[in-house]
Amino acid sequence: MTEQTASRAMSLPAKIRAGWRGEASLSWVFWNFHFGGGLLLFAVGCFFFLFLLPFTVQEGRSVLASPVFRAYAAIWLALYLAYVVSSAVMVWRCSSNVSQRAFGYIARVLIVLWLMRLLLLLRALLVG
Repeated sequence: MTEQTASRAMSLPAKIRAGWRGEASLSWVFWNFHFGGGLLLFAVGCFFFLFLLPFTVQEGRSVLASPVFRAYAAIWLALYLAYVVSSAVMVWRCSSNVSQRAFGYIARVLIVLWLMRLLLLLRALLVG
């Protein structure tokens, strides 16, 4: 059984654990977990936001003041922070699992830039 065949036979939780330990391929971690997982998290978050929107609208009150929206925002923020940390750690640890070292360095630079953008966004949201 080759390494590529063994990688395909692994379950998703096993691939995620391997990525966390830095044993997975950078291409799988970057494209499937970081990029694909981010798109999936965004799509699910938007769906639930649109689903919960009618339950948050009350006469004379902002949607942002609704306790349902605040609970949803807190849960979504916790999930997103867990995704950000795990994605950054996995890409960083797996950046050496490439045939050309330049791809590993490019992935690390992209993760640092992504984290800097998120920190600037967080600062803008908190400070104004």
